[in-house]
Amino acid sequence: MPKKRPIAKSIDDPIWKSILEQTFSHFLTFFFPNAEEVFDLDKEFEYLDKEFETLFPPEPNNKGFRYVDKLVKVHLKEGGEKFILCHIEVQSRKGKGDLAARMFEYFYKIYDKYKVPITAVAILADGSKNYYPSVYTQEFMGTRLTYEFNCYKILNQDEHF
Repeated sequence: MPKKRPIAKSIDDPIWKSILEQTFSHFLTFFFPNAEEVFDLDKEFEYLDKEFETLFPPEPNNKGFRYVDKLVKVHLKEGGEKFILCHIEVQSRKGKGDLAARMFEYFYKIYDKYKVPITAVAILADGSKNYYPSVYTQEFMGTRLTYEFNCYKILNQDEHF
């Protein structure tokens, strides 16, 4: 049987981005059971991914270009100008296995720029049942940093859900 070739990232990413934009309120209620109580879903979502891409400019010859799949400003029901940034990273291949480190890097750069609470979700669409990164840890000489993020493996989804 011929081996399936993965869809090129350049094709994959725009599809995921479009799906997320068209279904974002459903995305929030799927991942966060109390979303309707926390988020003001009547207010428009603001997609900040183009602005955020400036924090990860391409290297010469476009090598090493990295960006967040979706960065979305979502208002809270508390009112006022409080808002939360939902960072969503969709990964369809295991790649180098550095997703947790990249998620942390995105987190601190987003926080550094916006200074607001952030929730992050990594959606894993790869075919590896054992690849499930959801924690980044760094430790050196008594200093320890642990960053945990939401991780959802499509492979584990019950098709009858």
